[in-house]
Amino acid sequence: MARIVDALGTTDALSATFGDASTVQVLLDVEAALARAQAALGVIPASAAAAITQAAVADGFDADALAREARASATIVIPLIAALTARVEAIDPVAARYVHWGATSQDIVDTAVSLQIERAGHVLAHDHAALAEQLRLLSDRHAGTVMLGGTMTWPSMLPCRLTTAPPAGAAPSSAAGQAAGRNPTQAADRREDAQAARRQDVVRARRRRRRLLLAAPWRARGLRRFGHG
Repeated sequence: MARIVDALGTTDALSATFGDASTVQVLLDVEAALARAQAALGVIPASAAAAITQAAVADGFDADALAREARASATIVIPLIAALTARVEAIDPVAARYVHWGATSQDIVDTAVSLQIERAGHVLAHDHAALAEQLRLLSDRHAGTVMLGGTMTWPSMLPCRLTTAPPAGAAPSSAAGQAAGRNPTQAADRREDAQAARRQDVVRARRRRRRLLLAAPWRARGLRRFGHG
């Protein structure tokens, strides 16, 4: 089946806004509004505007045929005006000459699309309000839930360092440093622990980098650029 505007909607309401029937009708609405405005200014007879408005109803227009015929002119307006003129002529032969009076195809298309976008905005506003409400409910429900942070589809990995917490009741750090200075063996053990922790950090970083590169080789350039390679 031919479609005038295809797959612009992700919900039923939004799809209907850009569907074939809606697109044809909004184009006809623009033509009818143009005729009424011209009649109000005395550009065309009021009887012509009335006949055009009466005929500008999407029921009876073949959207598939309009889409096929539009291929020759690259715009749906030309076959649509031909069909609208035929319908107006059946109502009032004199009024038929005033269909699309003084307008261009692009005038009609641009105005119609603007109207569709406006209508889509109301649909999206309703959807966004519903989504915001659901997100608020989820946020309240999981306010105390511990979650793992992440980036680029990978869980966050904070640097891990081995530290030795001072025992309860231990002297302040300055006093502890003085005590370590008086005990060479304890000071050496602490230095070895610190060096071992740094080595483990390096190993973890290299392993993580290797996993990242294996999963997505295109990251290698970025890692090297920021000094990780």
